[in-house]
Amino acid sequence: MPLTDIELGLTEEEKSIRDVTHRFAEEVLRPAGRALDRLPDPAQVIAPDSILWEVFEKYHALEISRLATDNEMDPVAKARLMAIVNEELSWGDVGLAISLGLCSFHIPWIEQSGVPELIERYCSPDRPTIGCWALTEPDHGSDTVGLTEPHFHDPSIKANCVARKDGDDYVISGQKAAWVSNGSIADMIVLFCTVDQNQGFAGGGAFLVPSDLPGVVRPKPLDKIGQRSLNQGEIFFEDVRVPASYMVVGPEFYSLALETMLAHANAAMGQLFVGVARAALEHAIAYSKERIQGGKPIAEHQSVKARLF
Repeated sequence: MPLTDIELGLTEEEKSIRDVTHRFAEEVLRPAGRALDRLPDPAQVIAPDSILWEVFEKYHALEISRLATDNEMDPVAKARLMAIVNEELSWGDVGLAISLGLCSFHIPWIEQSGVPELIERYCSPDRPTIGCWALTEPDHGSDTVGLTEPHFHDPSIKANCVARKDGDDYVISGQKAAWVSNGSIADMIVLFCTVDQNQGFAGGGAFLVPSDLPGVVRPKPLDKIGQRSLNQGEIFFEDVRVPASYMVVGPEFYSLALETMLAHANAAMGQLFVGVARAALEHAIAYSKERIQGGKPIAEHQSVKARLF
């Protein structure tokens, strides 16, 4: 490891997975992330000839790609390994780490639905698919996740994306914001939207929406200053019809499902950005040893030492 390894108490399996993941991050993610970040057009990031797809292919060839969906693993052991993997992947490139992590986001939701055709099409480890989580809305942002706030139950605040019951189906209309990670490339959309408008955002539901259904519209990807390796884009739903069985969570359990997902997502963000902080520190230390000022490397100046060490 580039910095002194101070992680105590790792098992041999955890060390092995850490080392494999770090090597993948160093040899694949970091150079790919650098190349993708320099592309002038975000559409080039997801173009058929983009290095992005080579990254996905190499990731799926590793066993670490299956950790998140391994239902046989001890939960504590799994949590420890996912923390290690998230940190190492983001040390290489956090944008790609997030994109890769979302590859399997839809699988537990599909398994929970019990719908055979969805399980067969989207959950086979031999035919990897890409997932995304469509949550925030252009007019509301984090309002849609403000579980503890009065506005979350306010029916006067109208959602941008609504599903209405129509016979044995739901018809979804509206828009999700431009910050849907993997939004432009996902095969399966896990959509959190409003079902019962009388309850405000609390009256939501979670739906499985295959991205190739009629009415799913995805304009060009979001153009960002940074983290360009992470595809993000808005999604429009123009009267998209899905069977009622594609709703995996209804209003009665929506708040619980949302809070649970936010707990998982926020924990993952913490793990990911520890990796970013490690990478930043390593870059800073390396530069401080190269940059000469006052006749010596700035690493030998007291003020720089105090900041870095």
